[in-house]
Amino acid sequence: MFTILERQVTEIRAQGPEDIVDPEHPGDTQPKVYKQLPVEPQEIRILKLQPGHSVLSPIEVSLSVVRLGDASVCYDALSYRWGESNDKVMIRVNGEYLKVTRSLATALRHLRRPDQEVTLWADSICINQGNDTEKNLQVALMGKIYRTASCVRIWLGTGSDDTEQAMQLVNDCKGFPDRSTVVARVVGDERGAIGLAELLRRPYWNRMWMFQEILLAKLAYVHCGTFEAPFNTLVYMDVVSSKAHLWPDRRTSPRWIFDLRRAFFNIAQFTIAPVELGNLEYVLQATRVLQASDPRDKLYALMGTCGMASYVTIDYRSPFRDVYVEFTKNHSRLTGKLSLVLTAGWRNPESGDGDGELPSWTPDYRSSRPESDIYAGYAAARVFDASKGLCFVDESPEHDLSVRILKTRGFILDTIESVAPLLGGEDGRSQVLRAFDPQRPRPKSDSFGRTQLQAFCETILFDADGVKKDDGEDVRAQKRDRQHKHLLGFMHDLAMQHGHLSASGVGTPFSWNAFLGSSRKGDIESSVRYYEQLRDSAPRALDEYRTIFVREYNANAGKISSVFVTRGGRFGRSNYTIRPGDAVAVLHGANLPVILRKAGPCYKFIGGAYVSGIMYGEVMDDLGIDSLSESVLLI
Repeated sequence: MFTILERQVTEIRAQGPEDIVDPEHPGDTQPKVYKQLPVEPQEIRILKLQPGHSVLSPIEVSLSVVRLGDASVCYDALSYRWGESNDKVMIRVNGEYLKVTRSLATALRHLRRPDQEVTLWADSICINQGNDTEKNLQVALMGKIYRTASCVRIWLGTGSDDTEQAMQLVNDCKGFPDRSTVVARVVGDERGAIGLAELLRRPYWNRMWMFQEILLAKLAYVHCGTFEAPFNTLVYMDVVSSKAHLWPDRRTSPRWIFDLRRAFFNIAQFTIAPVELGNLEYVLQATRVLQASDPRDKLYALMGTCGMASYVTIDYRSPFRDVYVEFTKNHSRLTGKLSLVLTAGWRNPESGDGDGELPSWTPDYRSSRPESDIYAGYAAARVFDASKGLCFVDESPEHDLSVRILKTRGFILDTIESVAPLLGGEDGRSQVLRAFDPQRPRPKSDSFGRTQLQAFCETILFDADGVKKDDGEDVRAQKRDRQHKHLLGFMHDLAMQHGHLSASGVGTPFSWNAFLGSSRKGDIESSVRYYEQLRDSAPRALDEYRTIFVREYNANAGKISSVFVTRGGRFGRSNYTIRPGDAVAVLHGANLPVILRKAGPCYKFIGGAYVSGIMYGEVMDDLGIDSLSESVLLI
């Protein structure tokens, strides 16, 4: 049942803001409140929420200025969703009336106590939102503000019967009981589980600012209506939810159990390990789905993490386009890496909105496109080293940061000749195979003497653990054994798809030797001979290898990828927007090869790529770094 407090709040909302606002003070005297309490660098305002004996009591707040980091200052920080900017009510601040969103007013009504003050920091009251100069300075301090707070109060909104039961369920799991106990309590509380799923789907969890506010907290509590629960208990329940083997079979269990487990994905961004906060590329990828009303806040909201202050200066007077360009260019220049550039290109909107149009090499940090970019993911994981450790050096002219051109160094390796979608399933694999001429000559330079089939197999599987020149003999042997099994599985899948499994051999229309090439005749004969031996003596082994191959293929295939072949005979894969005529390049500071599109004397950045035989800098060794380096202009 609703508590009396909940009913009263609901009644107030129905009555409208005119019953909360003093009719003799309809105006907003916001500037006067802040003029009386200016803040200096490293100072903040905190508010004391006066006691309220009834939910109907007017909200009274007193503001004061304190030095951030002063050990004698204790406060809780409020983390909440602002709500609709045009849905505001009046509260009293230092005796004056101040407009705040209804969402904040509701939170204050629930957080105040009947008999004592509550000391809080809430951004929309403690920062003069109408003064950009102050806002710039105060927003830069927000990471420290939340890190220093005694507790972060997470306000999810008002409650209902189900959410009341949900908060009780979370509190029942306090103290990190055995995982099986958590499962039993959830399974035994349908109403609480349904309510918890509803809480986890609330818009609060979609907002960008909450990432920093939660992850920097020493202690955090979730509030819904008049109930509260520790946030770390919610995190523990999320961990338990991810252990599929602990839960009833999805096919036979009630739908609401699956709905709750799926809803926990909505807080995944807020449960990352603290050590990951130092990995800027990872954090930007993890928060890409989060939303901000002001596009600049997609970066500013991370100022307390990742060393962001080194790369961007908070300035709400700058257009978001300039902020994004400045941040990307500064990060590339200071780190010597193009890791952020590798997340741009195809994921940016195809056409801009006037002043908001971005260069192809600058990521659109506003984007929350659902497609995952495995190329950017591998770049962030630093699995490959196509540029052999060479650093990016910004050769752009030193002038206005809004300039579209990024001048770097690298070399154009090849040109894409044909493209095919890299789709999953048997039909997808057949389509990929039909797109290529197996008799196409391979490049003369191939450090490991890959045959066509080996190179093609590595490419479509996105072989992220290939043989490197500095691998020891044991490691190299293990990798070659794994690759050989993948190759045999691919050969078996190819033979089955083409129907060449007769007793007379592989079949006349399809020649293994032609497909595998002639650069390593001994290896070709060995592979064919071993395949035919297994086909005759141990067909189940081939079936097993094929199963492994198909599983790996499907894990790395999908609608966002295409596979390509270059004029020089190289196999590669990239995003689905590539097309014939695009250039394959290696840029200093990029650990993946990249796809570029000619635009006059410059290039547009399309995306990262996997190209067999050059992922670990082999081409740099074979062809010589100095002879290949040239200026490359990106727009």
